[in-house]
Amino acid sequence: MFFVRSLDTRQVSAGQYVVVLKMASLLREHPEWDIDEAYEAAKELSESVHMCFVPDTLEFLRAGGRVSNAAAICGNLLKIHPGIEIQEGYLKAVKKHRGKMEKIISRLIQSYVEEQNLLKDEIWLINAPGLSSQCMEQAHNTAKEMGIKNITWVSTGGVITTHGGPGAFGVVGISAR
Repeated sequence: MFFVRSLDTRQVSAGQYVVVLKMASLLREHPEWDIDEAYEAAKELSESVHMCFVPDTLEFLRAGGRVSNAAAICGNLLKIHPGIEIQEGYLKAVKKHRGKMEKIISRLIQSYVEEQNLLKDEIWLINAPGLSSQCMEQAHNTAKEMGIKNITWVSTGGVITTHGGPGAFGVVGISAR
């Protein structure tokens, strides 16, 4: 007999990937768990996963109706990149980063790891098609300098690519509780 329980991870894209990946590992480590124990572990894990991303331009947010034409033009001229986090299952713009992606990426990784108290065992870096190899190298080096042991790159799926567009970058990690 098989049992199935449903759980809203309140994550999207790479955040959901991390929950599924880590939960599979926990289930291998704990074959003795019953369905309720596994459910509680998955719920706790889901609450510990944190994800944010920044788009390279505001064009896809404008095209999706999330920002006005005027805001997109001004934001692109001023090189503003909104920091978008997954909170309570929703995409929320929480910060405005200004400058070139190469510099934003390093600051984003440093601040997000610290603010969310992410474990340094492993983080997942998200890249949308069009993110430069220079940005990817900068991100990797920044994570290594911070003492991150394992860095896994995840290419964006439809959700983040649709919202962030080409060249978007993100970070996913698990917070220490």
